[in-house]
Order: sequence, then C-alpha cells, then structure tokens
Amino acid sequence: MIRSMSIPERDHQAESSERPNNGLALAKGVPQSAQLRTRWPSVGLDQVPTGWYARLMNPQPAEPTTSRGARSKLLNAAISIIRKKGYAATSVDELCTWAGVTKGAFFHHFPSKDSLAVAAIDHWWELSDALFAAAPYHRFDDPLDRILGYLDFRKAILRGDVAEFTCLAGTMVQEAYGTHSDIRDACDACIGSHAAKLESDIAAAMKLYHLSAPWTAASLALHTQAVLQGAFILAKAKGSAAVVEASIDHLRCYIELLFRRPRKRVGRIHRPRRKPFALTESSPGRRRRSIARAPRTQSAGEVASIKQRHRDRARVEPYGRPAQ
Repeated sequence: MIRSMSIPERDHQAESSERPNNGLALAKGVPQSAQLRTRWPSVGLDQVPTGWYARLMNPQPAEPTTSRGARSKLLNAAISIIRKKGYAATSVDELCTWAGVTKGAFFHHFPSKDSLAVAAIDHWWELSDALFAAAPYHRFDDPLDRILGYLDFRKAILRGDVAEFTCLAGTMVQEAYGTHSDIRDACDACIGSHAAKLESDIAAAMKLYHLSAPWTAASLALHTQAVLQGAFILAKAKGSAAVVEASIDHLRCYIELLFRRPRKRVGRIHRPRRKPFALTESSPGRRRRSIARAPRTQSAGEVASIKQRHRDRARVEPYGRPAQ
C-alpha cells in the first residue's frame, strides 16, 4: 500500500532534491564534514585545492525557476552579494534576481531582509565548518603544529577577488552592529564558534609545552580572528590580498614566540661524536706543538757542571760561610 505524502512533506522533498551543493555531491544521511574529509584526504598544505574553496564559498547565480529550492538559492545570493556590496546596499529585488526567484517566493521563506541575513549567517557558518573540518592541518599530532597549520591554510585559500575570500560575518557585523541586534548576535556566534575550535588546540599546546601565561587560550583564539578580520578590512581598502598574507605571517611568528618551541640546529644536530684523543692519529701541526711544549734534554757537559755545583755546596760551612 502506498502512503500518500502531505503537502509539507512533498515541499521538503522537492527542496532537498534540488538544493545546490556548490559542486559537491554529498550522500544523504552522512554528515557533510565527514564526507568532505573522505573526498579530501590529509595532504600537504602546498597541495590545498583552493579551487574547491571558491566553489564552496562563492556560489554562482541561479537560473530562474519556480522550484521549492528558492530558500537555498536566496541564501547563496545573500552570501555572494553582501560580501561584494555590503548589507545596506543589497536590495530584495537584487537578491531575487540573482537567485532566479520571485518576490513572493522571497517573502514566503523570509518575513524580511533581516531574517534572510540571519539565516545567511547560519548557512555561512555551516559551510565554513565543513571547509575547515576537512582541512589537512588536522592530521598533525602536535597541537602547536595544528595551530600553525590553520594559519597556513588561511593563507592558502586567499584566492580571487577580495569579496571571494573575506568573511560574510565580519562584513555584515561592521554595518549592522549598532542597528540590528539579531544580525550582530548571529555574527558574534559565528565568529566565536570558529575561534572556539582553535581554542581547544591552543589549550592543548599550552599544556604540552608547560606554558603558564597571563593570557588564556580563549583570548589568543579571539586574537587570531581579530587579526584576520582586521586584515580583511585592509584588503578591502587596498584591493589586494597581500596585506592579509603579511598579517598572517606576523601572527604566525607571534604564536611561535609565545610558545618558545626550541628550533633544531642543523649544523650541530647531526655532527658525529669526536673520537677519544688516544685513538686518533695526531696531525703534523699537533706534533710540532707537542715538541715545543716538551722539556729540553740536557747535554752531558751540563749534567757534569750541575754535579760539581752540588759538591761545592756540600763543603759550605754552617751558617752559609765557605771553608778557609
């Protein structure tokens, strides 16, 4: 007997079947982060497929459609347009045009533009978690190596235009922090959650390296996000990712100095142990120096004269007066 589906069930099924996944064919019922780890095994940071980051975090405009996938298309539109133009300059009409949906579809899924913004932050949060969960730096056993690998990964994905590598949450909170508390709180939760994942590695590194400091793992994790978000602002001002790369390099050096991990000396670490002196054959220079330091041998005449002086001393009278 075939069970008939209700209207909400059919709507959910249609939307799920047509929801774009930004170029990633993910299996049903399996967490997205787990599938991304499978598709992207642990490789060196110099082999990071940055093109995959562009497809995942920078969706492309959709063709006009009347399907139930309008909600996901509007979320992708918000991510793309707001990062380029800002929240205030983005209109509902522009979002609908980019997503290929009608205004009626927009207000069917979102009561207002603000509600779309909050949902877009949550969608961005999910995409970011999946991306960084599959990053190769997680394979390192040393937590400090994972922290430094995270910074190397952030530097590796600086590709494309400024809008393609900057953060949606950081972009939106700069405009809405004083006027839209719900958007501000969503951005704070997104950035804070990302910092919390780094905080666990920092705490583990502090324990491993027996580091006692007036700062905490949470404060250092938030400092990394402050450096990155500030560098994104400078990148927008200068129109280049170079300032972000330099800021990440400075941050990496700063963290290395904080933990004071000893570096290997290449010139001495593999130097062979010196053999005992008695087992080595002396060089000509060493033989010459040994001869120069040795006591001089006395001649036969010198020995006779010394014996005569001893005999003369034996005939000396008491009190040191010589005999008459």
